[in-house]
Amino acid sequence: MDASEFDRALIASAFTLAGEQGWARFSVAEAARRAGLPLDRARGRFPGRRAVLAGFGRMADQAALGELATAVATAGPSFTAMPATGMPATGMPATGMPATGMPTPGMA
Repeated sequence: MDASEFDRALIASAFTLAGEQGWARFSVAEAARRAGLPLDRARGRFPGRRAVLAGFGRMADQAALGELATAVATAGPSFTAMPATGMPATGMPATGMPATGMPTPGMA
């Protein structure tokens, strides 16, 4: 089992355990036991609750960035083109306001 698979297994077990008995009673040792993972490796990778949450955050970030990269690749050049004016290829500045300064319908 590589590190990524190990982390996913421990984090999934941790959140299941926390859902059953609350975060205050959660322990890395119990999460590792339930997932069938070696305790020494679990504690080495996740010394405590904060490390489990940080690991979950990293996994969420990686998933979101992966989805964003896929969306950008699928959309093609029109999505990624941004001239030096700071306006996306749509001609709409990032503020949601057209160049006239008037709000776009539905944007307030």
